[in-house]
Amino acid sequence: MNSELYKWVPMRRGDTIPDNAVYSGQTSSDGEVYIAKIDNSPGKVNLENGKIYNFWTQKYNSRTEGEVL
Repeated sequence: MNSELYKWVPMRRGDTIPDNAVYSGQTSSDGEVYIAKIDNSPGKVNLENGKIYNFWTQKYNSRTEGEVL
């Protein structure tokens, strides 16, 4: 039995967002965003045409790789 309630999935630009990714809302500039992190710095990931585009955190501006919750 798998007891994980959640897991961080390494992803990069162009990947398809997982069906069970944690949706965190919308912004006027990014549209839909999901919970993400870069090097344990919490943030968001935005999409372009339904695919991962950029990861954003306070510590790091835009990155093309990170982890999605």
